[in-house]
Amino acid sequence: MQSLMRKTVVLDHQWLLDRYDGDGDLVRELYLIFLQDAPPKLKALRRALDSGRREEVVHLTHGLKNMAGAAGAWKFMALATEAEQAARTGEPAQWEASYPRLSTGLEEAIAAIKATP
Repeated sequence: MQSLMRKTVVLDHQWLLDRYDGDGDLVRELYLIFLQDAPPKLKALRRALDSGRREEVVHLTHGLKNMAGAAGAWKFMALATEAEQAARTGEPAQWEASYPRLSTGLEEAIAAIKATP
């Protein structure tokens, strides 16, 4: 049940603070890295999808999943996990279907990070 609930949490700021012993500076640094790296990786994913490059799609979605996990962006992580699985096992139409959800999930994660004090 906790896993299902976690998938709906856009950003778990308290989890990060707890994980890093209350080090707010470190958490802010993780957020900055996410803000810098995730949008270009999503753009690269768009290009890989347009070109039908399965291995690159798998690599990029896996990277997005890891970035999201490091930032406590659980909903985006769940979406990236689903996209990675679709790229590993599905047809190109399934990979493509995951992109709009990923894009929206990233926008939500970015907004939540920017709203965090």
